[in-house]
Amino acid sequence: MASSGGALNLLAAYGTSSDDSEEEIPGPRVSVKRSIAGLGTSENSPKKVATDHQKKRLPSPSGLLQCFNNTNTVPLDLPHLHNERIRSFPHERGNWASYVYIAVEPTPSLQSFIDVVCASLDNLCDVIRNDDLHISLSKTVVLKHHWIDSISSSVQSIAQSLARFSICFGDINVYTNEEKTRTFIGIVITAGHETLLKISHMADNIFADFKLPPFYQDASFHMSIVSCVGNHTDTLNSMVPKLQTSLKMFIHSQPLDWSLCVEKLCFRTGNKYFNFNFVP
Repeated sequence: MASSGGALNLLAAYGTSSDDSEEEIPGPRVSVKRSIAGLGTSENSPKKVATDHQKKRLPSPSGLLQCFNNTNTVPLDLPHLHNERIRSFPHERGNWASYVYIAVEPTPSLQSFIDVVCASLDNLCDVIRNDDLHISLSKTVVLKHHWIDSISSSVQSIAQSLARFSICFGDINVYTNEEKTRTFIGIVITAGHETLLKISHMADNIFADFKLPPFYQDASFHMSIVSCVGNHTDTLNSMVPKLQTSLKMFIHSQPLDWSLCVEKLCFRTGNKYFNFNFVP
C-alpha cells in the first residue's frame, strides 16, 4: 500500500505533465460540446480538411454566369442579320411583336417574276428579296406575354367563322413603312379584297380590347416581294409601268399561278406561329 506522501507526489507529477493541457480535459464548468467543437479546429480534423477542399472548388461555367450578368442587357439591333430591317419600336423584355396575316407559298412563276424585278432595279437601289411572303391583315403590334393565349384564341375564332376563299394578284404598287426607313414593291390583291377587309376589321376589334392600334384606314392588301433601305418612293414609282407590263405578261402565260385559295389564317407573335384553318 502506497503512503499518503507517495500518492501526493504522483498527483503532482500528473498535474505537471508536459503532454497534457487544461484545454484537453474539460473542467466542471466547461461544456463538453464546446470543447469538442474547439478540438474540431485542429489542422488534421475532418472539418479543417473539408474547408480546404471547398476553397479549391472549380469555377462556375461562364455561360451560366452570363445568364445572370445579362439580365438587364438591352438586345442589340443588328439589321445586317435581318435583311437590313430596323425596329419600329424599342425591344423590351416581355413584349412580343405580333400580327395577323395570310402566308403565301411562292409558285415558280412568282419566283421568276421576282427575279425580273430584282434585275430591273439592280442599277437603281440595293433591293432585297422578301423570303417571307405574306399578306398582312393587321398592324404589327406589341403584346404582353400573358395576352398571347387570349388573342390567339380570338384569332382562331375568326378562322372558324369564315369559309375558305380565293384571292388574285394583279397590280404593282410601291409602299413605305411609317418611319420612311424602308421602301417596298408589292403585288396588290385584285380579287378577294372584301373578305380580307372583313378579317382585318375583326382583328382590329380583338386588338382594340387591349388598346392596340388598328390597321390602316385605306388598307391596300398586298404581298411585298422586294424592299430596300431608305425612302426610294420616287425612284421605284418610276419603274412601276415597266414592272406592271412584265407582270401582265406573267399572268397571261400562267394565270393559275396568280390566284390562291386561302385555307389558313396565320398569327405570329415573337417566335411563335399559329395557323388556323378556315371552314372547308
